[in-house]
Amino acid sequence: MMVSNMGIDIYMSVPEGFAAKWQPNKDIHEQEGYLRESYHGKPYATRYFVEEAFRAEEPIAISVGVLRSRLPATVMIANYRYHALYEQGRNPALHEVSENNLLEAVVAPAREFMGSFGHEHEIASCFSEEQLRATTALIASRNLPKYALAFVNFVDLAERVEFETFKPARIYACY
Repeated sequence: MMVSNMGIDIYMSVPEGFAAKWQPNKDIHEQEGYLRESYHGKPYATRYFVEEAFRAEEPIAISVGVLRSRLPATVMIANYRYHALYEQGRNPALHEVSENNLLEAVVAPAREFMGSFGHEHEIASCFSEEQLRATTALIASRNLPKYALAFVNFVDLAERVEFETFKPARIYACY
């Protein structure tokens, strides 16, 4: 495994000719075929999303069906993580759930149990069907912050790769 500087990097190996290339003028969360998660606080959405890539020493094929099935829980973990690491305590309004803040409403029930789990799969197994449906609707509308939308874009690219090549995208993790 390659060692990354204070972060987890997830790369999708795409066939030549695909648009997924590093674009310097884009935000890190807008890069196709690339996910980055800082390494300074759990839970890690990437570890749940592409768990196989963390066990493999080479790029590993992960089907778009698997990625899509994990996407709602991944988005919820990413939203909770962002809130817990970067927003909690800085903005008291985030502790109140309102009809105007659907993202917060989806994540709020998770606050009670997030701190007690060490493994991302334990967290994902506790999300209710209602939470997953609400998150799926947010994914479909693309009404997500950039860090969560990056996972949606990653799956969209994996779907294009699989559709055009008839093979799952190959994914690898560096940490």
